[in-house]
Amino acid sequence: MRTILIIFLLFPIAGNTQLIDLSQHNYNQNTGRNLSYYEDRSGALSLIDIQSAYKNGLFKKGTTDILNFGNSPSAIWIHCAFKSTVDSAEFLIIDAASLEKIDCFMPGDTGWQLLQAGSTRKPSPGVISTNHYIFPIPKTVNNGINRTIWIRIQTRNIMLVPLKLATANGLLHLENSTAKTVEASLVGAFLILFAFHLFLFFGIGDRSYLYYCLYIVCFGLYILGYLGGYIYFLGTDARILFNKYPHVFLCLALIASILITNKVYQLKIITKRLFIVAHTLLIAAICLLVISLLGLKAVAATGSQILGLVIPLTLLACGVIIAKKSKEPTAYFTVAWLAIITAAVFYVLSLEGILEYRSYSRLILEAGVMVEFLLLAFALGKRYHAILDNQRKIEAENYQLAKDQNEKLERLVEQRTQLLKNTISKLETSDNIKNTMFSIVAHDLRTPFNSILGLFSSHVMDELSRDELKLIIDESKDNFYHLKNLLDNLLHWARLQMNEVQTHSTHFDLAKVTTELVATYRTIAQQKALSFEIIAPTSFTLVNADRNHILLVLRNLFDNAIKFSPPQNSICIILSDKISHIQFSIENKTPPGTNSQTNQPVNDRPFTSNYGTANEKGVGLGLALCKDYLKKNGSSLNITYFEASVLFSFELPAATI
Repeated sequence: MRTILIIFLLFPIAGNTQLIDLSQHNYNQNTGRNLSYYEDRSGALSLIDIQSAYKNGLFKKGTTDILNFGNSPSAIWIHCAFKSTVDSAEFLIIDAASLEKIDCFMPGDTGWQLLQAGSTRKPSPGVISTNHYIFPIPKTVNNGINRTIWIRIQTRNIMLVPLKLATANGLLHLENSTAKTVEASLVGAFLILFAFHLFLFFGIGDRSYLYYCLYIVCFGLYILGYLGGYIYFLGTDARILFNKYPHVFLCLALIASILITNKVYQLKIITKRLFIVAHTLLIAAICLLVISLLGLKAVAATGSQILGLVIPLTLLACGVIIAKKSKEPTAYFTVAWLAIITAAVFYVLSLEGILEYRSYSRLILEAGVMVEFLLLAFALGKRYHAILDNQRKIEAENYQLAKDQNEKLERLVEQRTQLLKNTISKLETSDNIKNTMFSIVAHDLRTPFNSILGLFSSHVMDELSRDELKLIIDESKDNFYHLKNLLDNLLHWARLQMNEVQTHSTHFDLAKVTTELVATYRTIAQQKALSFEIIAPTSFTLVNADRNHILLVLRNLFDNAIKFSPPQNSICIILSDKISHIQFSIENKTPPGTNSQTNQPVNDRPFTSNYGTANEKGVGLGLALCKDYLKKNGSSLNITYFEASVLFSFELPAATI
């Protein structure tokens, strides 16, 4: 009975499958050329149906080491015949982590034993499911005879079947191959690049580094996690979920690549056409993302191959155009997309069967992705240096600006300090003026008024004769005149302090005004036996000024000259024609040694009381008014001291007729 069962199990070997002798077979060689396959389009055929199809010669012989069935929704049945060894454990290895469903019918002493695995299902007991699938071949009583394995594979993506048969010793070498070491190194490099650029993003806040991190994670997960199968590190449940929606990560990677380019090079500014193309591809990638999320894996796989080539080609063109138009250095950026395009074109051509898919095909794609990541990192590194240089420039400008502002602030503080000192000085002057004003009102005005009131009191008047009364009134004229001048000066000064003085210039004859005033002051001058001498040109003496202002100036200069002249002297008044100006000068004699104290120059403290040569009381307000009123008329008061005299002068513009 056992012999009949063995014959039943082995009878299909008579087909077109080439027998594999495990005792002499190279464990590192894919066995695609030694296999035969059948496409079950309905996906509903049973093992018995498949065995019948094999017997009827419907199976096709494999023509490549790695079978490539493309993006097919069909179930593919593979027939594998081999000669078992006697003393070693044997294994079937399918090195394609993306295959969704794998059913292996293994020969046993009691019939066919079904072992299952795949990227979207949990493996059967004894099956090792990592980034490849290892099915143990059960031993039978009659080892060393020819045996058969039936394999059913179904997936919603490109169906690549790298299939190997190996003994225990060969499996050990496969698990420690150079390719596995290289892929593990690539995983570590991806993690390092991700961590470094994530740190840069949080450090400087530039979103281009965030997009780069998204690109690394998503594209790395798709290439190494999905195609390479290393997603198994996250556990069986995570692997199953990830393999249901793998193209979501590729779509996110494509979206991130467009965002990186736009962020780094500002496509809208450089060329609007490229900006429109990039955003059109961005919309296409988003649409493909939606398709992937809906679980349409086969459609997403086809779209991913198309966009996976079109988008890098577009970004490569962007780099070339940017370098030409804006003269920006885009070498790293351009070569990065050229590297991934080259690797992707090679891989897609291998998937489509135009080039034969070999064991190193996926490794070339992974190496291309790694080169691209490094070159993009170099491009972003140059951007980082540019950002640092810009920050240093801004900091230097800010430092210089702060320095300039500090200097301006120091100058402003110095100006304000000086202004404050001037204000304090003015306040002190104002306080002195206020005190002097009170003194004038309290003493210089009140005392004469009290004397006059006392003089005219009824009991005094009754005791005086008519002649005595007339004499007293005549002598009191000087007091009245002094009081009138003092009040006039105080009123004018008050108006000046309140800025109520307005200048109204007119044409008038300065010589005529001077002569009229001299006639008025002769009586006062005669009390000290003083005389006036006028020297004036007979020609033109018309001036342009405010007549009332000049009258005030002249009166105060006359008062000053009479007050400080010694008795029995003359006061000389000179008018000179200076072509465009008329000069007025008044000179009076002074007692010996008094020029340092008498007729003091006008300063900012105008109220300085001085006594005249006949002990005339004064408050020093007249010369200050002369200065201010002359200034309002565009002139100035000049004082010249001689050994025994003093000269006051000013100029007024000659009138033009």
